[in-house]
Amino acid sequence: MKESKKMVLVGPAGVGKTSIFNSYFEMANPKTLLDDSLEPTRGINSSLYSLFNSHFGIFDLAGQENDLWFSTSQDIFKHSNLIICIFDVMNSLESIISFLIKILQIKKRLHLSECKIITFIHKIDLVEPSYVFHKIKAIDDFFISQYHRGQEIDIYKTSITEEFYFSTYSILGEILNLLFNQEERAPIGENELAYIKNEIKMLLKMEKEVYYDKKNLSREFNFKMDDVTSHIDRLLQINFVQYNEVLNSFKLTERSYFFKIGLEKEFSNVINNDFERNIESFHIFLSLNKIIA
Repeated sequence: MKESKKMVLVGPAGVGKTSIFNSYFEMANPKTLLDDSLEPTRGINSSLYSLFNSHFGIFDLAGQENDLWFSTSQDIFKHSNLIICIFDVMNSLESIISFLIKILQIKKRLHLSECKIITFIHKIDLVEPSYVFHKIKAIDDFFISQYHRGQEIDIYKTSITEEFYFSTYSILGEILNLLFNQEERAPIGENELAYIKNEIKMLLKMEKEVYYDKKNLSREFNFKMDDVTSHIDRLLQINFVQYNEVLNSFKLTERSYFFKIGLEKEFSNVINNDFERNIESFHIFLSLNKIIA
């Protein structure tokens, strides 16, 4: 295994850190997460994955215990490669800036010169786009003009709702891709590229709540039966299809339907570079495997 990577999710209580973690890394159903409030995280919720022949650890920190995480006696941020600060879009500008200053101070104290600081302004579905734009601009303006650290914080707009699920998926894929250098990232081979394109083709054509058996899929897409089996196994791995034992058939999950909605929008005005980036994100999440202790 190559050098391990460490990502920390931190932010105020109730902003949606654990929902992001569960939806994108634990492959949970985003609709369920939106409909049923999660119990607050206590302490540290962590998981270890393999990605690009490396270990990749994610640490989701309880927002109620930020005073502990920020104390000089605490070293949870030590050796971090990436710190994602997550805020509810309705958090005050002052509280967001104050929080980010503390993170930058921790970065300096622990000598995390190579650690990337990223900010998510989350739950953007709750407000008008102009509100999000002005809030992000105000944060950028402060760090550029007052704190002179604006270049260290990249800010993204996120949400796990149906309308924004795919864009957030792409953001996380892009971030993970950048976390690993070119030598660590395995290039997508021709066979893998063809597989991904076929799976995207399947997702675009499969309809919600419709069950398909392998023979149907083989005829529909002109795939060999062995290839259909491989595609289904891969989509099962990322919880994009679910199996019905009684019918011996498959249908899209709610998670894949959220993904599909955004994918369809991308295809309506796709640019080659954007399409390639989406393929990279899809490849990364297919390659992400949880390590069970």
